[in-house]
Amino acid sequence: MRDTLQSRLVPVFLLVSTFVAFGCGGGDDDVVCGNGVLETGEMCDGAELGSATCLTEGFGGGELTCTSTCTIDTSACTPLAGECGNGQIDGDEECDGANLNGQTCASHGFDGGDLSCTAACQFDTRGCSKGQVACGNGEIDGDEECDGANLNGHTCADLGFDGGDLSCTAACQFDTRGCSKWQVACGNGQIDGDEECDGENMNGRTCETQGFERGDLGCTQDCLFDTSACSSCGNGRVDGHDQCDGSNYGGHSCRSLGFDGGSLSCTLDCQFNTSDCVMFQEDCGNGEIDSDEQCDGSNLNGQTCEKLGFDGGELVCGADCSFDMAGCTVICRAIDLGTFNGTMIQRTDDSCTSTAHYDARGTGSGCLNYHSIGNEIVYSLTVPAGEALKVDMVPTDIDASLWVTTDCGDIFGRQCVAGADAGVGGESETLVFTNDTSDTVTYYIIADAYKDCDEFTLTITEAPYCGNGIVDGSDECDGDDFNSHSCASQGFDGGELGCTEDCRFDTTGCTYDCRAVDLGTVTEDIEITYEDSCQGTSIYDAQRGSNCTGYSTGGKEMVYRITLLAGNSVQIVMNGEDLDTSLWVTTVCTDVTGELCIAGADRFTKSDNQPEELSLTNDGADAMSYYIVADANYGCGVFDLSIRVQ
Repeated sequence: MRDTLQSRLVPVFLLVSTFVAFGCGGGDDDVVCGNGVLETGEMCDGAELGSATCLTEGFGGGELTCTSTCTIDTSACTPLAGECGNGQIDGDEECDGANLNGQTCASHGFDGGDLSCTAACQFDTRGCSKGQVACGNGEIDGDEECDGANLNGHTCADLGFDGGDLSCTAACQFDTRGCSKWQVACGNGQIDGDEECDGENMNGRTCETQGFERGDLGCTQDCLFDTSACSSCGNGRVDGHDQCDGSNYGGHSCRSLGFDGGSLSCTLDCQFNTSDCVMFQEDCGNGEIDSDEQCDGSNLNGQTCEKLGFDGGELVCGADCSFDMAGCTVICRAIDLGTFNGTMIQRTDDSCTSTAHYDARGTGSGCLNYHSIGNEIVYSLTVPAGEALKVDMVPTDIDASLWVTTDCGDIFGRQCVAGADAGVGGESETLVFTNDTSDTVTYYIIADAYKDCDEFTLTITEAPYCGNGIVDGSDECDGDDFNSHSCASQGFDGGELGCTEDCRFDTTGCTYDCRAVDLGTVTEDIEITYEDSCQGTSIYDAQRGSNCTGYSTGGKEMVYRITLLAGNSVQIVMNGEDLDTSLWVTTVCTDVTGELCIAGADRFTKSDNQPEELSLTNDGADAMSYYIVADANYGCGVFDLSIRVQ
């Protein structure tokens, strides 16, 4: 082709040479390139090409053009047929068919792929690719959304969030966990949007509705429930206000509490009982009164029950050389307040005019957190069956203690039914107790003190209780009083809301349209990452039904539908970030109370930072659909869900 091209260019070159020679000889200095006129010394000018074409220039076709310097431009011309496509590299060909002239994608700066050749014998790199090896170089390559600190100009706001810090994962994809949705209404005292609470407004919820047995439910600055002051005494875990729980002493012993030895135990209300802890004294047991000893063996140092302020009984010496007054007795001097008839009782008294015999922390059940060795005044009050009372003690300055027993002579609180000792000097104490028997009972209210004595005011009123037809206390409802709630306010689509005997909402009559995410038939592993349950519902609670998880699942949940072929098994794992996860499976999407729950897992708390997992097998003869409820004990947050074929 080069020989043909050269032979065809000879006349052109001769012609140009002639023009140049003629121009030089004629001395024509008026040649202007760009005026569209073919003049002496020009090969072309604009659209004026003379008689030149791609064919006259030795090409097979195409469009001949003129450069800005009035020279021929053959870049748009095409080679002669029969040259490109002959499998040989000719002229300006980069390649020809399968002949790539030794080149590859790598030699063109790519990480891999298949280099090919176009019909015009030019390289085609569309089959080449940039691999993941480029992730981490700080540049946006291939399918990367970001790379290191290079976010490609994006922010949380670009991705639909209200603020926060967008970051990049190790796989060069956006990490939105640092982004946030603002709740502009949080703090107005009303429940808006996804808020669980707002300030003092708990939306009718209590520690009890969140699966705990007692305590004070709080609200965080983000309008989420704060259960740090809630506890479930009896669950074997030290939580909330628990000092201990069953045989779990939280690592404590008599020695860690300042005693020299002995046996520490735990009361039924999860408080330490140190009555069997002892303080050793070097000379205790020698029969002589040494150092701080009150007594030693049979040597009572001349003391008797009467001298210690009791009315009688037998004083003995304990193993730690201190008085054991369990055998001492008192004559009941309680002030009789009569029978409670619903009218408030209020009186002001001075405990300095009374005795200092009662100490519910001394050797009794420990219904108080601390000793109550100060002066006390005892009141007797007859309470009708089923009546609940609230007792408030407001001291002037002393560290008050307030407790109730059923025996006036129960000076050590062995029959204590309620106690309050949470405040310090000058702070009030409040307790609630109920006559849950079928008979009228006389109770003894001990207005006591940690030490010393002072004036105080005692107020007794009817306490909020379930069954009075009024939503009060921890009631969600009471009889026909639903406090303006309905199935719709509880997140359901319709139906009739009911009220249980323990004044909790009964949603079994509510209806709900299934919104489960259908994951199809499971034939291979499924991984769901960074799922946010805050975008889900707060309807499912397995504790309302069979309680297959063991605890309340009152938080927000996401529901997924899977189908298992007969005989197939899967393992389901839920891993939450800063979330007390709960995982369970039912066979009906609308089984919001877990009545049909077939598997559940809730072994760990949020602080354990451990995943919940369970196994599921279709033992039937046909394919079966299941509904996975990725739930939480309370609140909501981000989690990962894995469904692995077994």
